[in-house]
Amino acid sequence: MAVQVFAVGLGGAGAAEHDLLKRIANASDSSSYDNKAMTGMYVFAPTPAQLMAAFQKIGSEVLRLSK
Repeated sequence: MAVQVFAVGLGGAGAAEHDLLKRIANASDSSSYDNKAMTGMYVFAPTPAQLMAAFQKIGSEVLRLSK
């Protein structure tokens, strides 16, 4: 069974942390993207105040996929 992963980065993450989370989610812009596996999504929220927007973006994607 394929599993789609959504990852959220928060705060002052560096390039290595962004890449790791993109690889975990298998985001299409990941350095190790596998087009044979389920594509996920990575969203970055620079501050806690922007977390709501990050989760709304993921929520919109989940709703789009459920149709």
